[in-house]
Amino acid sequence: MPWYLYRVLLPNTAQVDCPIIEMCHGCNERITLDPHSGYPLERVYTAPNLSKGYSESHTKKLLSNTNLARKGFTKYVRDKSSGCYVKSVGQQGPNLFKVR
Repeated sequence: MPWYLYRVLLPNTAQVDCPIIEMCHGCNERITLDPHSGYPLERVYTAPNLSKGYSESHTKKLLSNTNLARKGFTKYVRDKSSGCYVKSVGQQGPNLFKVR
């Protein structure tokens, strides 16, 4: 859902309140009055924010077996047939363990 920043225009004061309002997807109508106070609103335009560092492919790369081994982590994968956890990456720890 898109997020829009609005400024509440308070009468006779320099003080402004900037609530963040979440809009429904596909809603193009602008909000003109604050639903809580009834004062007029003005939309504040800000720079777009793209979080490139936390994409799905970046997370997958960070959690890859080669990267985990290089950083010194140990990864266990559950064996579906026996229910045991088998070491798939890493040097430390047991090769196999069971969970009660």
